[in-house]
Formats: sequence, C-alpha cells, structure tokens
Amino acid sequence: MLYRDDIYYYVRRVPHDLASHYDVKRLCFSPRTRSVSAATRASRSINQHLEDYCVGLRLQNMDIPAIQLVRSNDNLQDNTVKLSECCELYLRLKCAGKDKVFIRTANRKIGYLTKLLGDRPMLSETTKALPKSAVVPKRTTIGLTPVRFALTLADGSTF
Repeated sequence: MLYRDDIYYYVRRVPHDLASHYDVKRLCFSPRTRSVSAATRASRSINQHLEDYCVGLRLQNMDIPAIQLVRSNDNLQDNTVKLSECCELYLRLKCAGKDKVFIRTANRKIGYLTKLLGDRPMLSETTKALPKSAVVPKRTTIGLTPVRFALTLADGSTF
C-alpha cells in the first residue's frame, strides 16, 4: 500500500508470466479511503480477487494434458445447425410482415450469444455452455426460446 496526500493507494506489480495481458508493469489505484483499517481491508480483498483472476489466466495459458485422448464430437457437430444459421432460418420463417426493429433485435440477441459462445452448433447443451461468470445483458434472454426448435425436413433429417 502507498500513502500519498492523505489517500491510500493499492500497488502491485504485474507478474511476468501475465505481462502480455496488461499494458502496465504495475497496478496502482485508490480504494477511495483515508482510513488505514479500511484501506488494509480493501487491499486484502483486492489482492484475493486479483490472485483468483491470475490463476484463471494461468490456467487458460496451460496446455491440456492428454488432449489427444479426449473424444471429439465431430460426427454430432456435422449434422447440427449453428446459431447464426438458426437466426437466419428464424427470420425467414417469422419476419414476414414485421418491421426492421424485429430483425435488428433478433440479430442483436444472436450476436450477444455468438460473441459469448462463438458460432456453436445449436445443441440442447448450448445454455449449459455459458460460463457462470458471463455477464449477459438481461434483455438477451427475452425471446430466444423461438430459436430453440426442432425442424424436420422432407428427407427425414432433423435440425
């Protein structure tokens, strides 16, 4: 902690192995308190949050052991429709007589999902793939249920 001009500052250097994730070599900011006990308490809390964040970054950079032994679901993914394709199909089926706001809203909502999850195949596990820490605007969950439907084509294939 640093004390300057009657204000306490939290100071911590960025670990070398995580320097590529930051634009600075050290973090320095104020927990906005002049009390030494409040600054110490805030410092411990900030330190714990940063440690948790750093562990997450290190795990992302780590190689997955025995990745060659993990089963792939390539045969399942080949037969499924991606989120963007579902949106296009939904708009083709439902946008007749609708205004441009309807189309823009549907595209924006699917855009939120594809930004968060990627353009994944549309499986029943798609909602389970959301990370618990994901911050998704609450409005994106409204009206997405029409996108999750099954479509059986004349040749018998099901989407």
